Formats: sequence, C-alpha cells, structure tokens
Amino acid sequence: MSVCSLDTNATTISELQDLRHFSGTAETFWPIYLEKLGLFFQSSKMLLLVSQGDNWLSLLNHPESASFHSEFLRDVSYAASSAKGSTSGLYIHDASEGRLLVGVIPLDDDSKSIAVAMLLEEHQNTPSSNLAVNFQLLSDIPQSFFRYSSVKQDGLNNKAAFEVLELLATLQNCAGFDQTVLTLCNDLNHYHGYSNVSLGWIERGYIRLQAISQREKLERKMEYCQQIENAMEEALDFNTEIHYTDSAQSYPRHRDLARQHTPAAIASIPLRDQDSIVGILTLERIDAPFDEQEMLKLRVLGDQLGKALHIAKHEDYSFFQKITSTGQEKLSALFGVEHTLFKATAAICTLFFLYMAIGNWSYRVEAPFVVRAENTLFLTAPFDGYIEKSHAKAGDRVDTGQTIVQLSTEDLLLQEANLIADLNRTRRETEKYRAKNELADMRISQTRYQQSLIRLQQVREHLAKADIKAAAHSVVVEGDISRMLGAPVKKGDVLLKLSPLDKIFVELKLDERHIHEVKSGMQGELSFQSIPDQTFAFEIVQVSPAATVNSDGNQFLLKARFTDEKQKWWHPGMTGIAKIAVGERNILWILTHRTTDYLRLLLWI
Repeated sequence: MSVCSLDTNATTISELQDLRHFSGTAETFWPIYLEKLGLFFQSSKMLLLVSQGDNWLSLLNHPESASFHSEFLRDVSYAASSAKGSTSGLYIHDASEGRLLVGVIPLDDDSKSIAVAMLLEEHQNTPSSNLAVNFQLLSDIPQSFFRYSSVKQDGLNNKAAFEVLELLATLQNCAGFDQTVLTLCNDLNHYHGYSNVSLGWIERGYIRLQAISQREKLERKMEYCQQIENAMEEALDFNTEIHYTDSAQSYPRHRDLARQHTPAAIASIPLRDQDSIVGILTLERIDAPFDEQEMLKLRVLGDQLGKALHIAKHEDYSFFQKITSTGQEKLSALFGVEHTLFKATAAICTLFFLYMAIGNWSYRVEAPFVVRAENTLFLTAPFDGYIEKSHAKAGDRVDTGQTIVQLSTEDLLLQEANLIADLNRTRRETEKYRAKNELADMRISQTRYQQSLIRLQQVREHLAKADIKAAAHSVVVEGDISRMLGAPVKKGDVLLKLSPLDKIFVELKLDERHIHEVKSGMQGELSFQSIPDQTFAFEIVQVSPAATVNSDGNQFLLKARFTDEKQKWWHPGMTGIAKIAVGERNILWILTHRTTDYLRLLLWI
C-alpha cells in the first residue's frame, strides 16, 4: 500500500485540513504546514522557497537542523523555476541527494511565488502521478488559510459578515432544530438565488440529511437525497469546503450529483463547532459558479452556524437524550486522537493508582540479625602455671582434639622426679621398719608413701593437661594469648572463648511495632552484610515473650533456624538484614501504614 494513500494517512490529512482554519499567524502556520506535509509525503528534508526575480530564496528549513549542499540548492532552484513554468505547478526529478519533489503553492497575491521542495526518503517509491495528485489536493491549504485569516481580520466591516449576522438573527426566532434548518435552507434559496440548498447533520459518525429548501418532508430513500448525502460525505472525508464546477475536478460524488440535476456549480460547506465538523451545507446553482465573495460568505457562515445549530439540536433532545449526547461527547473527547500523550499519561497514572488501591503485595517485616552458636566453650587454665605456646587466636577454626595452648611443664617434671625419689626412699624405709619389726614407724612410712604417690598422680595429671585441646570443631570467637607467652596463669583463668560450628542459629532483633505480625513457624529470607547479593531461607522457632530495651528502642529477640544448606563460611557473630514474610497486604497500606500509625498516635486524644 502507498505510503501516501489517504487511508493510511487519515490522521495527517485531517491535521492538514484543519490548517485551513488555523487561528494563528503566518509565522506559526508555515512550520506546522511543512511538518505535516513532510509526514504525509515521508520527506526527510524540506525547504520553503520564495521567488525573487529569477532566483529563489530559502525562507524555512524542516527540520531546522537540516543542511543542504550548494549543488543540491542549485537543483532545487532549477526545479522551482521549472515547476513555476509548468501547467501543473509541479516538478519531480532525481537530484544529487535523492528524489526531489518541488511544487508551487497557489496564492491570491500574484506579486510573489511560494514553492515547497521535498527530498523524499530512499524507500519512497510512490508513482509520480500519485504524488502530483496528492500534492494538488494539499497545495491550496495555505491559500485557504490566508483567505480565512483575511475574513477574520475584516470582522464586521466585511459585507459577508453583515449578511451572516442578519441570517443568524433570523434563525434565533425559530422554534426547534427542524424549523431552524428548514428556515436556513429556504432563506438561502430565496434571498441569495441558489437553486437548491440542503443541510446534513452528523449522527454517530455519518451524515444524515435534515432539510432541503422548499420541501417540508424528506423522502430519504429517493435517489436525489442519497446523492446529496454522498456529496456531503465526500466533503466530510476531505474535511474542507468543496467548490465543484466541472467534471475535470476529482470529486466523483459531486460529479454524480451534477450529472443528475445539471447545476453549473455545487458548494459543500462544513459547519464547525470548536474545530469539529457537526454538519454539511450543500448549495447548488444553475446559472453560474460561485464567486470568491460568495465563498468567503459561505465560509464565515459555516463557522458561525455550527455552534448555533449544535445548541438548537441539543435543546430538542429529551432529558435522557441530553445525558446520552453529553456522555458521547465527553467519551469522544476522552478517547479521541487529540492530546494523545496527555491522555495516555493520565490513563497510565489512573491505572497505577487503581492498582495501588486494590492490589496486594507480599508484605515482609525487616529486622537485623546476628548468627549465634548454640553453646559457648570457655578454654580455662587447668592448673597454675605459665603459658609456653599458643596455636590459635580469635577468628581461627580449630578441629576436635587440636592443641590450642601449651603450658610450661618444667616445674611439673621436676616435681615428678622429686616425688619419684620420695617414693623410692619411703618404700625402702618401710621395708627396713618391717624387718626390724617396728610397726609404728612402718605405718608412718607407708602413710608418707601414699601421700607422695597421690601427689605424683596429681603432677602427672597436670602434665597430661598441659596441652589444652579443643573439645569440638569450633571457631575462636574471643581471646588472643599469642602475646602472653611466659605469663603466669591461675587455675580457672579463661584463656580463649570458642563457639562450636555444628550448631548455630539466627537471633533477630524485631522492633516492637511489628511483634503483633510475627509468630513461630513463619519463614523469611536473610542476607549477610558481607555478601548482600545472596539470600538464605530461615524459619522462626521461638519468639521472646519480653522486650529488651536498648538505644534503638524496645526490641523482641527471635530465634530462627536455617532451612537452607549450611555454608562453610558461616561464623557466629556475622550480621545482616532479615525479612520475615507475614502474608499479603494492600499496596497502599504497605506504603502508608507507618505514616498513618504515627499520625494516629500523634493525634490520639
């Protein structure tokens, strides 16, 4: 399908036709006209040219950042001169930068010529004949704009404006819409010499014939009435007034109407209300075409009649019809193509807030946590002595049976030797007293032997405990005695603190404002401060019944167990953030409940 076809460019065509009644100045009109024309023809670069003698000067570029080579500008100047000298006012050829289309814009002022040069995109393969027809249909828009502006500037000093005001005053005395439109058609027919005047009204997007001059009743099934409605539909499709005078013009529905009744000219004038066409006024003349002054008068009439007739039509409605009509107008404005970006943004915002109001999210309560060990092992000195060696410090992992601290054994070894010697001596004394039959001395010697033996056992026990070993696979969480070598220690002094790694749990500190949401058995996820990109699942197994007070306020301690596989790098004392899943809540409540709770407490009396 052609990129310039009317079907695929309906929106752009409508915007171009609206420029015929553009209310701004010429300085604002030309950039908009060039932009819309470029969209229609899919042109990458455009120039607005004005003739100055035999030369052409560039007035406007589109887009503004577009640049042109001097060779291309020479081609444009030559093409503009050729277009001006041709009967079609159009010139198409292949320039140095691509396919070039140059067309002359018709204006009422013959003192200067205006031309538009368009560089078509490379994939543009529309036949030249189609390009010529499309350009001719759109080239008279600037002329219509300047004529419309001229009529607006003339105001009440214009004769056409006086005649329109006189006709509007007559219509104000009519009762009802049907009488108003019939009076309008009859007055135009009788006082202005038209052979036939018809008015059609747009209902649900289609033209419906409402009145024909000198006819009280309509037979819409008649071929003539259907041809008039078809001609009105054609003017509605083109979104502009049509002045049909001969069969050479490209208005087939007006041509069919002219063949049936052989008028010299047909004019179809759109009736507008706030830039929207609400009806079409079709006038036929047998003796002569419409002159420029008449077309100006009819154009002003169409602009003024639209709103008045729309009000009259609305007043004829019943209460229910008024509500329905108003609703349709509002919906049409709401879902129409105008202000699409604003409407899309408003629709997205509305849907977003609606989703916030009725949608639910999974609600999670946040709490800091610390990893704890089930038990804590204290490594103490087994006897009074001196530290000889240390094999671990805080943060080190130790295995079951691994020597951690060694105490000095020199004194113990000396004591052992002395005690062995005492045992040998007392044993000989005991034998000697037994041989002499000195029973009392023998008993005393045996007692001394037993005392030395007990003391020897005690020394040997200390020697066995001189190498202090880990009772379980654990990590040193507190203590560093590597700098205390040779230092004396007393029996029971704590040397190191160990935490076993086989049994660890998570301790959460939950703020008291969330305690009513949490109970045992709830699950959640936590992330360690050292590795925030990974999460691990847990389950709450115990909720503390009483709060603890600290600098952050009242907090409840929760005990939880890991449900994910245990990682080797987990250590007691590691911290992070845990989030407990407590169920789904309304999105708006999730975002505002803290502020709401604060205000409730603040304003509570």
